[in-house]
Amino acid sequence: MKIVQNTVENLNRLNEKCNFELIETSEREQIAEIIISESIKKGYSKADEDITKDWREW
Repeated sequence: MKIVQNTVENLNRLNEKCNFELIETSEREQIAEIIISESIKKGYSKADEDITKDWREW
């Protein structure tokens, strides 16, 4: 879970440095989907759980 948190927080900082224009709506959905999908495969979360929501600002 620490890897997920660090990844999401790093994406938050990167997006902020780009005046919140780097990650658009479609990218947000795709990035979150990838993180969630991989976390399910690794056993970090369940299929109906968004593990990025606690840290995600994009």
